[in-house]
Amino acid sequence: MAMVSRWRKCGGFTLVELLVVIAIIGILVALLLPAVNSAREAARRVQCINNLKQLGLALLNYHDVNGVFPPGAVQRFDQHGTPSSWCWSALILPYVEEPGAHDLIDFSVGYEDPLNDRAEQTNIQLYHCPSADDNQFIRINNIGGGFEGNYSAIATAYRPNPNLGNDAFPKFYPNKLYLEQEGVIYLLSEIRLRQITDGTTQTLYVGETNVPQDDPYVQPPFRPYVGMMWATGNMLTAFWGINDGEKEWLNRAIQCEHLGGANFCFVDGHVQFLSETIDQDVLAWLVNREDSQIISADALQ
Repeated sequence: MAMVSRWRKCGGFTLVELLVVIAIIGILVALLLPAVNSAREAARRVQCINNLKQLGLALLNYHDVNGVFPPGAVQRFDQHGTPSSWCWSALILPYVEEPGAHDLIDFSVGYEDPLNDRAEQTNIQLYHCPSADDNQFIRINNIGGGFEGNYSAIATAYRPNPNLGNDAFPKFYPNKLYLEQEGVIYLLSEIRLRQITDGTTQTLYVGETNVPQDDPYVQPPFRPYVGMMWATGNMLTAFWGINDGEKEWLNRAIQCEHLGGANFCFVDGHVQFLSETIDQDVLAWLVNREDSQIISADALQ
């Protein structure tokens, strides 16, 4: 009898005690979940930084081999006079350990040529920010398409010609005599290191972009060939600042899923996170390769 009594005294939780334990566990989970999410985002941001560092190194290696940085896009025209451009992120494929994808490209014809379907439809993981949505396949006029990318050259800080349908091509496009912009990588650019007189540590050339998955302008009959796909015309403008609302692909804005700002690669290869509250003038000075502006470290916060 003594043993039975002792067993009864050591019985399980009462219903009230069980409910209290469940409530405590729920509170702990609620407290820990933001920390877990924050840790995951921190890891994704580190991976994004590493991606941009690889791009910066590839661009410098391209310059060492060719004497210039790659153009924002090399221009091809089809039989109807429609531009069909291969961009800088296609030209540097051999320098980012993607020689296979590069070898698939026939640069003698445009990206819309059926000969290049396999190339442009290759999903390059290096061009995907881990904080962004899965890179979507962008179809063009029902004749083909390719995967988007999340890293674009910052061609300008101005809005040269909104009537053209995007803001990364300059005024008077496609007249080459009027194509020069203040950035390092822009349409048909041929910029050398010595032309970056502001210094490579204070001039950026690659930033982040992420167009919403449901953007109606990324499907036919529209032509999302600028700043959407890694293969072609991959250029942006800093005119809109950083993460300034939901911008359509037509706006060619800097935007990403990192909280409070975006990562940028500077010409010397270092990567820095810039706050979305950065002064717009400072952002424009960082894009301009030769404006002689001295930017303090405090201004980059």
